[in-house]
Amino acid sequence: MKNFSSAVIAIVALLGVPAFLIIKSREAKATRINAQRGHHVALMRMAMDEPRYMECLGPYLTENFASETQFVYVNLVIAQLYSSYQTEIIADASLRKNAASVFASAQGRQYWEVAGPSWRDNYPG
Repeated sequence: MKNFSSAVIAIVALLGVPAFLIIKSREAKATRINAQRGHHVALMRMAMDEPRYMECLGPYLTENFASETQFVYVNLVIAQLYSSYQTEIIADASLRKNAASVFASAQGRQYWEVAGPSWRDNYPG
């Protein structure tokens, strides 16, 4: 009986290691995504605060700096929604509701008209 219980404990321990590694891998991925997101937000914030930095991103996709900052802001909102969905913080229904709200605005529709194809081609899900 003692050998049987030792064998069961060993099997449980062996099964626990892969589960632990999977969980840690997912946590590490979420950490990397959040770090990348933080860098993206910092760069976009700099560009939104200062026209000379915004110009480094290439020609304006809108008519002026004020409109371009709105364009960048919508980009940040969409990227946040995607990140939240990707890390399973929000569900499909919440994603759809929030995206519909953003795209109800003229700025959201203008952004998606320009950036939508890139999102569809480069970001799965």
